[in-house]
Amino acid sequence: MKSPFGRPDHDATIKAAHIPAGEPRFLLRARDPAAASAVRAWAVEAQRLGVPIAVVEQALIQADAMDRHEPKIVPGADHLTDAERLQLEYQHGRRAWNARETDATNLAALMAERRGWDAAMARMRMARSEVAPLIEILETLQEGERMQPIGSATWEAEALAAMGAAAAALRALAGRQADEGTE
Repeated sequence: MKSPFGRPDHDATIKAAHIPAGEPRFLLRARDPAAASAVRAWAVEAQRLGVPIAVVEQALIQADAMDRHEPKIVPGADHLTDAERLQLEYQHGRRAWNARETDATNLAALMAERRGWDAAMARMRMARSEVAPLIEILETLQEGERMQPIGSATWEAEALAAMGAAAAALRALAGRQADEGTE
């Protein structure tokens, strides 16, 4: 069964017989640092919608009392299981993305931003693929695999060749980034 107040830990202590059982509710506590401003935002919207001014004033008086209440404690998610918390975080991310898409005043700007994101991700994938051989070279140098003993002429030649390959790859990467910056 769904919790009437959205939090099972509050259901046992709150008696709200005049609210129909199926009606969704949301409880704000004075210790919540966001509660007073949320009540004030409700009052502004309620007044705009024509709620009697006496009810709006009651809400504002309550918001003032919430401001004076101490201590202020940011609500936690300890009433949620890890799975519920992860699902709600995912839903919130989707809600934010969907709202962003629908609120976009300029679809072309949104598409350009998306193309920019895609291009940045492609550059990152390209850089990773170019850096992977460098990491392998450095690991080879570090571990000494397939290398001659330090100090031998063969070891010096292999080390110089590895460093040359690393420098060339870094120059190529830097050159491509400079070209992209001038486009």
